[in-house]
Amino acid sequence: MRHFGRKLILHGLTHSQVGNMSIREGDTILISRSGSMLDELADEMIVEIGLDGQSSTDATASSDARIHRAIYQATSAQAIIHTHSPFAVAEALITPGSRIVSHDIETKKVLGQIPLVSGDLELLELAKECARILRKNRALIIRGHGSIAAADSLEEAYLYACSVEHACKVRHLCRRAGHLAATETESRNQSR
Repeated sequence: MRHFGRKLILHGLTHSQVGNMSIREGDTILISRSGSMLDELADEMIVEIGLDGQSSTDATASSDARIHRAIYQATSAQAIIHTHSPFAVAEALITPGSRIVSHDIETKKVLGQIPLVSGDLELLELAKECARILRKNRALIIRGHGSIAAADSLEEAYLYACSVEHACKVRHLCRRAGHLAATETESRNQSR
């Protein structure tokens, strides 16, 4: 986890004390502690919580532990990375519809379209919606919050998190160059 925590910060996918990651080990989840800096993870900053329900250690785990737990319960994922990457957050806020369309060939091959979800982070309904979407997708973006990538390993989840940010950065650059009008029309048509 330390290795990928450093990479997330180094490559600007998250910052300071935001973002989190976890791995599943049998009936337990090892998740970064609330408020931990991912590039400085120490053993005491990784918390073990139960897979099947709330445990006494939930209070110190990441505030997104509910979402991680729901995803593990509903999917075969073994690792989850959640970032607050700037282009993903921005694109999710300004993109109409329920998906971001990837236009660069590599991201389209890795992710296809990127689902967008909205909801109250404190409610179980958002966690369940994220889990439902990640049964068939590798990543998603929660509007105003950031991306979540679920995979068989942290390395694969990191690839998906990077791909989400790359797709959103490409969209931003195309928009700045005036080449996104067709894409915006496509997104509106697709959400109908």
